[in-house]
Amino acid sequence: MEEGVITKDTIITGNIDFYAHWAKSIKITLDKNTTDTNANIIIPEVYVEEGQPIGQLPKATRKGYISLGWFTDPNNGDLITEETTAPNTNVTYYTHWEKTNPAAIGEQEYGTLQEAINNVGTNGTPVTITILENTTEQLNIAAGKNIIFDLGENSISNNGKN
Repeated sequence: MEEGVITKDTIITGNIDFYAHWAKSIKITLDKNTTDTNANIIIPEVYVEEGQPIGQLPKATRKGYISLGWFTDPNNGDLITEETTAPNTNVTYYTHWEKTNPAAIGEQEYGTLQEAINNVGTNGTPVTITILENTTEQLNIAAGKNIIFDLGENSISNNGKN
């Protein structure tokens, strides 16, 4: 047993004085830094002990974007890491977003694969959509759109059928 620490296994055989050791709890509010309803933070606030490393903060998610991390300012600011020391007052950190473009037709990139599909005509002319990154979108392909999906080493086609 560590000197001066009482546990559930400690046997007390006489009078003893107890002294509380207090630590200030700091509230960290996590701001998604957008009005986009697709942005999500599972845990929007956390509590940490003043002066201690913050540790790993929850991840923010947003369709069509990646979070660049948590920052001290909505537009600039310092990046917060697991080693960042908790301040002495409650604080708000802001995520910064970077748009991802999972699909392209030629040089034109699109924010979603569905957006790229929607820009393909229905005249049966084959159009190649290059998949730039993984996506798990549920897709709706209208009749008459002849799309070839370029997946890098592989490609697939709907042959003009939805």
